[in-house]
Amino acid sequence: MKKCLLPIPTFILFFIASQIYSQETYINVYYKKVSTFVLNKKKQTYANKILKQTQEDMEKLEYKLTFNNTTSIFKEVPKMGLDDNSTTAMLSKSFGDTEGIFYTDRKTGKTIREQEFESELFLVEHEKMNDWKLTQETKKIGKYICYKATRKDSYINRSGEKKYFAVIAWYTLELPYNFGPVKYNGLPGLILELTNRQAKLYVSKIELNPKKQNNILKPKKGKNVKKIEYDNIVRGLAKNFDKIYKRN
Repeated sequence: MKKCLLPIPTFILFFIASQIYSQETYINVYYKKVSTFVLNKKKQTYANKILKQTQEDMEKLEYKLTFNNTTSIFKEVPKMGLDDNSTTAMLSKSFGDTEGIFYTDRKTGKTIREQEFESELFLVEHEKMNDWKLTQETKKIGKYICYKATRKDSYINRSGEKKYFAVIAWYTLELPYNFGPVKYNGLPGLILELTNRQAKLYVSKIELNPKKQNNILKPKKGKNVKKIEYDNIVRGLAKNFDKIYKRN
């Protein structure tokens, strides 16, 4: 890791961004995913066997972020030959909270996530991320110099409790687009690597202005809810399950 002694002035960042966004942009970014949890290879348990297969299934997954000047969409790339119904395949998709479709509007900074819960489809609205902590720590990813940024996020666990975890993003000013994988955005540059809930997403390929350009469509199917409303739905169901489990 390196540390930059002289931070880049804010007005220069805004100038670069304004020049980039004044031109028509269309970019595809492909991400791969690996687990960050440490597997104890000495223990030959059933749980370890499941976790090992989950890690292997996770490495087969690929995700695509597509964006233009104003909007982005992030989702899994469908692939033939993967058994989506197996336990380990479903687990591999859940790590990193990457399930569903994520649509981000740059003007509002908000993200709409289309996701299924208990056989019901939801459109969950996530507020603009303005709580990133920017650092001067750098590392090189491919040919790009990247800067480290961190923030805290949360989820509702199986007991209905709110749990917090750290998010680490590495973004580059050489691609000054404030988009990124999953729901994470709002940084001075494109996020090339993200660590989030026992998984790491990293860029495998970038296509600048590809010949084939699909429309970036906002998800419309599902019940519209705010993130806090969705958390309350999950919390309520989790607590009901917990009561039934303790009763039995």
